[in-house]
Amino acid sequence: IITSFANIANDVEAQCSNIKRFAQVGEVGLVLYYVGILMPKVDERLVQLADELGFVIILMPENDASLAYANVISDVMQAIFLDQMNNPVFAVEMLSEIAKMPAYQHNLATVLKMIAERLHASCALLDGNRQLIQSATWPRNRHVYWQKLPSSGVYRQAVRADQPLGE
Repeated sequence: IITSFANIANDVEAQCSNIKRFAQVGEVGLVLYYVGILMPKVDERLVQLADELGFVIILMPENDASLAYANVISDVMQAIFLDQMNNPVFAVEMLSEIAKMPAYQHNLATVLKMIAERLHASCALLDGNRQLIQSATWPRNRHVYWQKLPSSGVYRQAVRADQPLGE
């Protein structure tokens, strides 16, 4: 997550509430911009909460308005691309990453989100009656109508980590 907490710059309780929610849905950290410009300072309560949750806060240099979100986005995307090229052992990596997470993140939602992010594809787990158990979309803001999958037979799509997928 990249943020400056611009809308809640002076509301430490709201900042803490956001951190709790981010951690609950499986996020592991955030990059915090514009401290000293939009947000006066990082309150110690925010740091303590992040520490308790194992939630990483990367603080960009304070009082520097020249920094842009795009810089971090491009650097992170490049690192992800290089990691995927150099480490194609998907299942082993997933297990390793899940093992590092706090226990409250050991759930289907987190696993499916990680799979969707890695494969750049929305994915879902359905039961034998084709009822949705859990899903994750890619990109995250996309909505998928899982009930509109073909009703006859089983829909299958072979996926590989090195293959970009469409619909």
